[in-house]
Amino acid sequence: MLPFPAIEGAERMLGVYSFDEELHPLLNFDDPKVLLERALRPTEIVIRNRPRTQQIARNVFMEQRWSGVSWWSMHRPQWALTAMWHLDGISVEEIQPLPGNPALVDAARVLAKHLDDDIT
Repeated sequence: MLPFPAIEGAERMLGVYSFDEELHPLLNFDDPKVLLERALRPTEIVIRNRPRTQQIARNVFMEQRWSGVSWWSMHRPQWALTAMWHLDGISVEEIQPLPGNPALVDAARVLAKHLDDDIT
């Protein structure tokens, strides 16, 4: 789980961020009205079709009304995913070590994924 190319001196970390959604709104693809307005089906949002999802994101970006988008995880619909392109409103709240992090261990358990020994 979470493979990455080795970078000398790099450490895996978990970042916790916050932003003011009033000032930096996200387009919520979990809202049926949003999908209807854009003639999108729910499967078009979560499908693993990078050219299509990039096209959808580009169309939203071109509206120049949104700081990013949110949608549900195909693995766990109750988990919200967020992608942002306007980062000026994001604050780093804390950085936590990833190895042994309870959030990572819990996610691996829920997703039935094996954690490498260097992460647990």
